[in-house]
Amino acid sequence: MLLVNATSLNNPLQMGISEAGFNILLLYHSLATLTGLVGNSLVLYGSIKYNSLSVDSVSIVLLESLAALDLTVVVFFMSSVWLSMIAKKWVLGTVGCWIY
Repeated sequence: MLLVNATSLNNPLQMGISEAGFNILLLYHSLATLTGLVGNSLVLYGSIKYNSLSVDSVSIVLLESLAALDLTVVVFFMSSVWLSMIAKKWVLGTVGCWIY
């Protein structure tokens, strides 16, 4: 796992990767965040609003719980890394760093 602190985000070379590698990592986090938001939102919307899943109720509850948890991870964790990578500094302050 790549450990990042506030000073190493200012210079991607301090993290041990090139500028191109940093941009690829930023693109990966952007796509993962967007895919997670859209995909999990569609699963929750489709299963709650339209009952579009034709499986037993226990499986639906488990799938909805998994989608809700994954959506929470995307919103709170992946988006904070994504925003910090764009800003090239930690944007959530000391408390956000402690919680993260």
